[in-house]
Amino acid sequence: MSVDTMWLSQVKPIANNVYISSPIIRKGEYYAGIFAAPDHTDRIAKKIGADLSQVTAVSNENWSVDWQTLKQLKPKAMFNESEWIIMAKLVSHGWVDIMLVSFNNSTDFRYSGDGYVIEAIKGIKVALQDSRHFVISRKHPRSQQTFRELELGIKRLRESNFIEKSYRSCGFLTNLVDKWREIP
Repeated sequence: MSVDTMWLSQVKPIANNVYISSPIIRKGEYYAGIFAAPDHTDRIAKKIGADLSQVTAVSNENWSVDWQTLKQLKPKAMFNESEWIIMAKLVSHGWVDIMLVSFNNSTDFRYSGDGYVIEAIKGIKVALQDSRHFVISRKHPRSQQTFRELELGIKRLRESNFIEKSYRSCGFLTNLVDKWREIP
């Protein structure tokens, strides 16, 4: 049986072939950081107002939620790159101004690796306007039963606040950015 999580916007075209769970991440609940090269964050922050029209951005057009979010924010230029590491290197070296990245548990919100260092622009976050759901193929003989049990489990986990606590403990959701300005 195939069970996966997907953004609702990605699931809609196949909705007749799958069961779609209640949201595991609700619309507007997930924020991404705007990441730049550490020595460029202050300069770029001054260029970001209600949109991204004064900066360049890189993302992967196959990451539909990130891509659409960036497009709505109207960057000066937008570049498509399939590999996250290459995106991080483009930003780290200052060839592209920003990229959207998940927050982590580190208070400096920094990612580094071989040939790159990127850091969140402090004080600004972007809400991704989609929800994330488990998706179960209707073709499996036990898909209906699995779906009912999954829904019951999600309901119980939501009522006990386990889902939010879990996402907060790993940094996927973080109260460290609760007071940051949200765009759009």
